[in-house]
Amino acid sequence: MQKILLISFNFPPTIGGIETYARELKIYFDGDKEIDFIHPKNKISANPFFRSISLLNFVIKTLITIRRKKYDLIHLTSFNLWILGFIYLKLYRKTKILINIWGLEFVYKNKTGFFPKLYKKIFIGNKILYTDNFNYLVSSNASKDLMVSNGFDMDKINFIKLGVSQLQISEKTIEVLNEKYFLFVGRIVERKGLSWFSNTIMPNFPEYKLKVVGPIGNQKEFESSQTDNVDYLGTVSEEELMRLRRNATICIVPNILLPNEDDFEAFCFVTIESVASRSLIVASNYQGIPEALLYGKLGSLAKPSDKESWVNLINENLSYTTQERIKIITKRIEILQKELSWDILFDQTKKLYKKIIENDQ
Repeated sequence: MQKILLISFNFPPTIGGIETYARELKIYFDGDKEIDFIHPKNKISANPFFRSISLLNFVIKTLITIRRKKYDLIHLTSFNLWILGFIYLKLYRKTKILINIWGLEFVYKNKTGFFPKLYKKIFIGNKILYTDNFNYLVSSNASKDLMVSNGFDMDKINFIKLGVSQLQISEKTIEVLNEKYFLFVGRIVERKGLSWFSNTIMPNFPEYKLKVVGPIGNQKEFESSQTDNVDYLGTVSEEELMRLRRNATICIVPNILLPNEDDFEAFCFVTIESVASRSLIVASNYQGIPEALLYGKLGSLAKPSDKESWVNLINENLSYTTQERIKIITKRIEILQKELSWDILFDQTKKLYKKIIENDQ
């Protein structure tokens, strides 16, 4: 029997895309005797210093736990755990390592300052990462292109999209809209374009509110977004988030152009989660976002940082009658069920595990 270990430092109750992925991965493989799972039990601090201490502590504890256990494959859900795989290979040289790549790992080096330069030298330029034991998993071709541009072998890069839970897809309700508001969901950082949308697009729709859900990652960006027609709701429960999406006139994902390309959106969970919650969506046609929306099949794609494009597409979505809206959403839900449910994608993931293991036999 093949033995596989999944390790994620990113896990609920901490909020984020990798955390969602790891949680769904654990749910899917729960009870599978071939697969073990290790993750933190408590919420991880967002403070960079304390988060780094937590990561180091997690790596050490995990290595102590698994030092006498032999695995055929170890799946690490983020690049910051690669050192764990490297040390484990000192004990078990035939083990295969599979690492999720989200994209941020390869653009951080473009930022200014000492730490991005150090990161580039120690991590991105490390020859160990290019050896046969290491394999990679991406959710978008945008992430794959980043890896290739950084010297990684195409044959070591595997592609499986991200998805939504069957529970979300099976929800049947499509609301008849009584409120007028757009909804932004996500960590509030510059690349996600909240302040740009609030100040540039919202004045064109004075009868609408902009409701905002998510943790504050950049205080300046948050403060710049707080105009009179913006309601900041903080973080909310999953049930409340689904209700907000279902009742929203439009869910928006207004990521802006980044001249230095020093931040990255690999896939953007909130796009397909919004579709699953029976909402219309307008998002930026940028980085990995169009792949998540299947290049327009699941939502409208506006030119990033382009006022005219955004205003036109929002007006187009506002023009739909109730019946047209229901028809569009119903069709998109059918596409989600066929292509982007976790059951389908994690079945592909398990087949990938076996393929990687058997290629060495």
